[in-house]
Amino acid sequence: MLKVTLAGGLIRIGLLFLLLPLSQIAYGQSQVELAMDVYPAGILPTVGYAIPVTGGVSMRLMLSCNVTNRRDWGRHDQEDGHGPGIGAELPLFPATDGRGLFFGPRIQLFRMVINWEDKPDCSDEQCAPSSPARMVGQSRIIVVQPMGVVGYRFERPGLIRSWFFRAGLGAEINAVTLGDDVGEGAIFIVGAGMGF
Repeated sequence: MLKVTLAGGLIRIGLLFLLLPLSQIAYGQSQVELAMDVYPAGILPTVGYAIPVTGGVSMRLMLSCNVTNRRDWGRHDQEDGHGPGIGAELPLFPATDGRGLFFGPRIQLFRMVINWEDKPDCSDEQCAPSSPARMVGQSRIIVVQPMGVVGYRFERPGLIRSWFFRAGLGAEINAVTLGDDVGEGAIFIVGAGMGF
């Protein structure tokens, strides 16, 4: 029941994100964005909307996918997986025209499936007869990623109306885990995107 309710909730929120800014896009006040963020253990391709709120403040609503290969950085010898997510970023521009340097908070929520593997504990390339065989499993997690971001946005006329570059520092927190615990902790991202 939790799985069905959670999936339905994510779909409804995603639809709200898609419908909310349509009126602003029609008047050229917001932008559809494509972005790619990378971090040491994965990538975050994103489709979003940048909506101006007031002078110097905008809101970025995001639909993302988190694709990760944590290798042995997690709680198991190998962890990899993926999952969809939603998020919001609130870039604050010191220049009130929405260009140049920006900084602000960002939060994302992902529903991920992580496949993990633990290898037997062997020394000198030989396993003791009592060593357990390789163990594999799968964990389903809800990940919360709060972070602070800083970046720079360029604007130009044409089909591609803006380019932006950003970096962020925060945490990756496993809020809900079904299965074995898997890796979580600090996260650092860098990324770039364009607005239409």
